[in-house]
Amino acid sequence: MRIRRIRSVSGRKKTVIVLQREDIIRGLRTISKRTLPLYGRIVRDRNYATQLVQAVKALNFSRVETIIRLEVPGAMVGVGAGFDACLDFGNGSSEFCVGIFRPGEKICTAQIRSVSRIMLPLLRKMANNRQFTARVTDLVIKRQSNALLRLIRTVVNPALVVSVPIDDFGFACVVKLPSGARYNFVVTILQ
Repeated sequence: MRIRRIRSVSGRKKTVIVLQREDIIRGLRTISKRTLPLYGRIVRDRNYATQLVQAVKALNFSRVETIIRLEVPGAMVGVGAGFDACLDFGNGSSEFCVGIFRPGEKICTAQIRSVSRIMLPLLRKMANNRQFTARVTDLVIKRQSNALLRLIRTVVNPALVVSVPIDDFGFACVVKLPSGARYNFVVTILQ
C-alpha cells in the first residue's frame, strides 16, 4: 500500500491510500480462497442455500451474517438485492468482497445455486493461480472490460457470462441463466 497526497476539487490537500497492484492480487486471491467454501456449500447444500435466500429476502442482516459466517468466519456481510461476504485487510484501509446480486428482482434458491456453480471455477482459478489473478488485476486497473470478459470465459461457461462491467469498485460478471434470469457475480475492491 502507498500513501499519496492529492488536491481535492476545493484545492485542499487530501491523503489517499492507494492499493498497489500486489496488494490487489493478494486481496483477490485471499477473498477467493476464503469464499470458496461458501459458494461450494451453496452448490452442495440446498437447505443451506434456502436458508440464505430466505434471510436475504427478509433483509434479516443478522441471520444472513450468521449463515455466511458458518463458511467464512469473520466475514463482514452485505445484504440487499442479494448478498456478499467481505474481508477487511490492512486495518480497515482495504476491503474485498464477493457476492451475488440481482438488481430489481428477488433472488431464488435454484438460481443462486446455478450462479455459484457457474462461477466456482473462477474463484478456484483466482485462489490457486497467481498469474491468472495478476492478469485479472491488470485488466481491472486498465478497465479493459472486453479483455476481462474473454479471460473469464476461458475459465467459466462462456455462453452464460454475457458481460463484465468494470467500475471504481471492482467488476461484476453478468450471468444469464438458461431461464433468462440475469445475476451479477460481483467482486468488489474497496480502498
